[in-house]
Amino acid sequence: IKTSQFPGKGHEVIDLKFKGRTIPVKGQTKYDNTWSCTFYLTQDHKLKKAFEEWIESIDQQHNIKDVSNDVRAAQTINNTSGYTTNMQIAQMDLHGYQQTALYTLYNVFPKSVSAVDVDYSSTGQISEFTVEFSYSYFNTSVDKAEVGSFVDEIKDKVQNTITDTVTTAQNELSKLF
Repeated sequence: IKTSQFPGKGHEVIDLKFKGRTIPVKGQTKYDNTWSCTFYLTQDHKLKKAFEEWIESIDQQHNIKDVSNDVRAAQTINNTSGYTTNMQIAQMDLHGYQQTALYTLYNVFPKSVSAVDVDYSSTGQISEFTVEFSYSYFNTSVDKAEVGSFVDEIKDKVQNTITDTVTTAQNELSKLF
């Protein structure tokens, strides 16, 4: 994958009318429900073709009379296990050795596979395509990496400085009283 993003969520706001005023009240949790990934296109187009076959296999078998054996196999799988799957997005530490966060998306299926632009001016560049997925909801789990990041080190230094300052102030106050 070249690019992706972690999914987001928010709240719908309900405008409650009360005595001539509008009061915003928290509504339902709203998931973005769309996750997109940009992939590098290999010479054999195998990954792009797999996503396209997944989309084709979601259509009912009687709607498409003449399908490839790969699509027919995917339709058979969809008929027994459903057309969705769960996917995970992991964030790795700065060194790429340890997982620090994991997003699990539930009931994921591709809703579109982009076209691949072919242009003479893009000679020497790797072709790309984007897949947009739909999902029902997601869960997040955070695992602290053993090797802290630069931001964690700064936070620890600031926290230690504050703790030392408070301790020193308490000691000085205790001497006065």
